[in-house]
This record gives sequence, C-alpha cells and structure tokens, in this order.
Amino acid sequence: MKRISLFLLPILIISAAGLILFGMLQIRNEQEKMTDDLRRKSKTVAESIAASSRSLFLRYDEREAVRLVETFQQRERLQGCVLYDSTGRLLVMTDRIEGWQKTPKPYLQDVLTGKDPFTGMMPFDDRTAHVYSMPVLDDAKAVIGIVEIVYDTSYLYPILASSWRRLAILLAIMVVCIVATMLLIQHRLFTLPIRNLTDWFARFQKGEIDGGHPIAGTDELGKLAREVEQVALSLRVARKSMSKEADIRLKKEDRWTEARLRNLIHAKLGINTFFVVSNREPFVHVMDPRTKKPRCVRPASGVVTAIDPILRASGGTWIAHGSGEADRQFVNSRNKLGVPPGEDRYILRRVWLSKHEEDGYYYGFSNEGIWPLCHMTHTRPIFRD
Repeated sequence: MKRISLFLLPILIISAAGLILFGMLQIRNEQEKMTDDLRRKSKTVAESIAASSRSLFLRYDEREAVRLVETFQQRERLQGCVLYDSTGRLLVMTDRIEGWQKTPKPYLQDVLTGKDPFTGMMPFDDRTAHVYSMPVLDDAKAVIGIVEIVYDTSYLYPILASSWRRLAILLAIMVVCIVATMLLIQHRLFTLPIRNLTDWFARFQKGEIDGGHPIAGTDELGKLAREVEQVALSLRVARKSMSKEADIRLKKEDRWTEARLRNLIHAKLGINTFFVVSNREPFVHVMDPRTKKPRCVRPASGVVTAIDPILRASGGTWIAHGSGEADRQFVNSRNKLGVPPGEDRYILRRVWLSKHEEDGYYYGFSNEGIWPLCHMTHTRPIFRD
C-alpha cells in the first residue's frame, strides 16, 4: 500500500494543482468578464440618463429629476440611480437605495474636477455595489451635474460559487479516475504478473506443474522471471536429489541419530516442509534486567524439549505466540527469524496476540476448556463465548 501511495501521490498532487490553477484562472476570467459586462451596462445607462438630464440640470428641475430616475427603478439588477448637482450635493435618488447618501464617496470630487467617469466596487450596507459616476457637461464643457448608476452585484457570487462547485466536482472525478486508472495499470503491469509468478513458483516447487513461468518479454520483469525460473529448477532438483539420498542412507543405517532422523523426514516428506504450531515458542527474546539489553533464552517447556531437536534435524517452520518483550526487535518483515541463534537450523514464525486474545484463547479456552477435557481430569471444563 505504501508503494502505491508513493506512486499515486505525486501524480495526484501535480494533477490537482494544475486543475486548481486552471480553475482559478477560469473563474477569475469569468469574474472579470461579468464585471466588464456590468461596466458596459452601467456606462450605457449612464449615458442615456446624462443625455436626458442635461436640460433639467440647467433648469434645476427637481420634479423632472425624480421622474427621470423613477423610470429606471424597475430595470433588472439595477440597484438605483442618483443625480448630484455641480457641487456634489445629492439631488435625487431611487427609493431602492435608501441610505446610499450615508456611504462615503471620495470619488465624487475627482469626477467634478477631472471630468472623467468613475467606475468601481463600493460597499453598501452588507453587500457590494458596482458604481458608475459620469459627469454631465454643458456646452462650455463645465460640469453641471453627475449621473450615478448603482448596480447590485449579489447575483455574481452564486455564479462564482457554482463555478467553484463545478471545479470541486471535476477535481473529485479526476482524482477518482486517476486512482482507478493507476490502480488498474499497477494491477495489470505489476501485481498480476508477480502474483502469477509467485503462484507458478509454489506449484513448480510442489511438482504440480512442469511448464515455464508465465511472464514473457525481455524487460526487467522478464529478466527477474527468468532468474526465478532458474532458482526454482535448481531447488526442485536439489530437493528431489536430497530426498532420494536420504532414503538410501536411511536403509543403510541401524542406529537412531540426528542424521538418521533428518534422512527419515526428508525421505517421507520429500520436498514438503515440516510445520510445528504451538503456543510456546522455542526461543524467547527478553530484556536482561541487569544489562538492560535483549537476550535470547530457551523456555522450560516439555513441548520445546521434545520438538526442538526434531526441527533442528529436519528444518522447517515453528509457528508460536511471540510473547517476549523484545521479540519484535529480531524478526524480519514477515515476522520470521532463524533459530537457534547463530545456527539458523529452522525458521521461527512469531504471531502477535493482544492481551485480550491471549486471555481468551490461551488462559480461557485452552487451559480451562481443552486441557481438562483432553486430560480426563476431575476438573469440569469451562467454555465461554
């Protein structure tokens, strides 16, 4: 799983970063496009009102000004329209933007003096409004008033939020597709061939098949498969030869020795492996209380005394509960180690049990149930779920 994560994580990070960057640029472009569209609409409306309001500014007709701004009251997304006199004093505005006069407007003085329109975003109550302020000039090019168009921009945020949601959905779909594709590729190119090679190796060792390995090609995986094939063939020939030699030596010997026991097991088991399963392990790694360093000890056990010499002679695997406090320090990635220490006559496979499992299976089911039952003691067996 760690290898798959290391394989997928850089691809996901690069792809996600690229998509997010691309999405941010797209959303920014979309926002700028909508803002520019709003600016053009504001300018068009302001120019229309400026043309109509020029005469009323000259006459200073406040009633006509009210009627003029009310004609724009119902326009879509138009927050309001405001008219100012030549000094920047508010003359009239639409009812929809009541309270607009309280909003600071530092740009009005620049519009009056510079005679250039102002456009931008301004805070209004608890939202943001787009403002377009345009000076109205007389024939002498003097400013006689200002027309201001205020647009509501709240509709922009749901559109941008929707764009972000689409981006998030697209990113999730892309991540799922990349992970699925990479896992499929990894399964087809690596996992499946290795699994088939492992299965072939096990069956070839047992003599169930005689054909070659299933991996073709001259790539690195193919080279590995050919090397595995050579090793498998050598091991198979060596095991069969050892079994035959053991059978011959067994017939010649009369006295029971470790060598004769080994020959007997090899003759009877052939290429098969000898397994022993027990709770007690033949060698335990514990912490020395005096030196504070781990050391290996052989526990006092009738099972260990009886079985250990057999496995020393025959080889094989002993599976047991790793109960030593330092046991985990001396196993490989498969929780195995060679024993006896320094001799490596057979393999010890340590199984890790929790305190709850040990109490339930060993002290409970085994000692309280199976042991009294099988030894025909006067103690009644106890069995609990």
